[in-house]
Amino acid sequence: MAQYTFNALRIDPKQNPAILDTITWDERSLQSILTECSLDSFTPEHIAAANGSISNRVKAYISSHVGKEKNDWYLCETDDGQNFFLSIGTCDQQPLGIPFFSQKRKDNSCVCAFAATADTINQYVSLLCPEKGPKPLGSIPRLGIGDRHSITLWPGIWKSMAKKGYAANAIQNSVRELHRLEALLKGEPAKENHLYSFGKIIEGHTGSTFEGLWTAGVVSALKQPHHILYGADADHLQVKRGSEGTKRTKQYIDAARFYTFYTIDVSDILAYQALTSFSSADVYQLVEHSIPSVSFRKDVVDYHKKKFSSNSYGLNSIGDEMLARFLCKYWHALEAMEELDAYLKDIKQGQIFDLELSIDETPADFSVFKAITSTEELQFLINEIQRRGIGITHIAPNFGVEKGVDYRAPGGLPELEQRVSQQVQLATDHGIMLDCHSGDDLSRETRRIFGRASQGCIHFKVSPYLQILYAETLEELNPDAFRIWWEDSLAYAKESAKLGSSIAKESLQQLTQDDLKNPSASHLFFREYNFATVGKQDSDGTFLFRSMFYTQNQLFQKCLDEKIEQFLNECADDLWNPEVYNS
Repeated sequence: MAQYTFNALRIDPKQNPAILDTITWDERSLQSILTECSLDSFTPEHIAAANGSISNRVKAYISSHVGKEKNDWYLCETDDGQNFFLSIGTCDQQPLGIPFFSQKRKDNSCVCAFAATADTINQYVSLLCPEKGPKPLGSIPRLGIGDRHSITLWPGIWKSMAKKGYAANAIQNSVRELHRLEALLKGEPAKENHLYSFGKIIEGHTGSTFEGLWTAGVVSALKQPHHILYGADADHLQVKRGSEGTKRTKQYIDAARFYTFYTIDVSDILAYQALTSFSSADVYQLVEHSIPSVSFRKDVVDYHKKKFSSNSYGLNSIGDEMLARFLCKYWHALEAMEELDAYLKDIKQGQIFDLELSIDETPADFSVFKAITSTEELQFLINEIQRRGIGITHIAPNFGVEKGVDYRAPGGLPELEQRVSQQVQLATDHGIMLDCHSGDDLSRETRRIFGRASQGCIHFKVSPYLQILYAETLEELNPDAFRIWWEDSLAYAKESAKLGSSIAKESLQQLTQDDLKNPSASHLFFREYNFATVGKQDSDGTFLFRSMFYTQNQLFQKCLDEKIEQFLNECADDLWNPEVYNS
């Protein structure tokens, strides 16, 4: 296993993909490989005839070919896993910058090679091959597909998207799953969060980075023969309470500067109790503190009353007290959204992007059913977003969906369908798309409710279940590797139980002696605690298990592709095929 050092980080990039912001990590070796190639005779016709083979060590991806700027361009890969861009033609006006390799040919044309860094990849899909790059998809219905195992998941994802013809944010992970590359290079320890009833969660638990996931994902898309419509979602960028505020959120935005979709999670700064337990006096006092100007506060109140009085959705009238409760719950969160919208517009420099307000999550000690977003609440949010002029394109309401279980909120599926239908219509009429998070654990019946109620006008996110599919495949085909994962997850659950986690205790109590002898991905504790092993590091920052997840054989990859494709195909049918969701 080849080891390379990048400041405080020491890895084999081939076995640890989606970490670096480049897939060219040894230019000297690439120069040597290219020098040995007979490049004089190579033309696009020869490369096509040879099915992309440039030499026994270099392959050009035909699907990435584009003829532009008097050159023919390709994404290429060497047998050591490195990728680079190759141009054949003129040496003038190179849009990818300075080549690390250049050779003049007998016909006076040039062959140049460019490192496949995040910057050059962005230039390639922006200037040369935009049809293969990630895009802000606006009001286009789509899946949001979490990539906890990066390059092992994309083949099945691309196949499903091509077969069913749907769009997706196919590059997606959250602040909980991803590092910032800068932090890894500096050797900074990962931040630790504690969830009530669950235990500690180490951030960056996939081992990937925001920069690396985008880089590896776009390169994977360039290699596909299909033209697929996809975006890249920097998911659940949290805004924290206290002095930290939006400062850390902006650091993650910087790391995700090439993404097309930004999900801002404001759950930590929402005043949930404003709608449930705060007294009227407390609510009015908090609103006055948040909006100290009497005249401005009156203007805001009058604005919302006028908006509600003119709605045509059959909503309940809104009195002074309920309006004050909405303002109390959301004022600081929308201030943060306004600030981050401005920051993104500055970073993106005129490029369009999708921006989501995520209010679907609740504190672990607060009932999700007390936080279900009412249609009046959604109308208030849309009105206030418009008043502030925030460029929000998506909202993830609290639909009452929980992680780990099917839908079980009061009123059941009939009430859910009626509410989703009304809220989707409201949002759509105002140019906003609604998003359902945590769709993995919903039954097909419940997914079809979302499809039917929205008439397919929905953004639907899935993530953890693809990791379960990976685990099931590993259990079937490489039980020894699976046992390593299972035992590390068991140790994590036991540690959490000792620290008082009720979820860990309850899941461990279900284990029998036979279970301990026969590790399975179906065990409840494994489904709850398996995620932490993938990117686990020792005290020196060395990844302990990550390479194991990226060195499985072709049979494993084929079986995983089939499982992923089948699951995503079912999701697509349930959400967008009327013959299915109306059945």
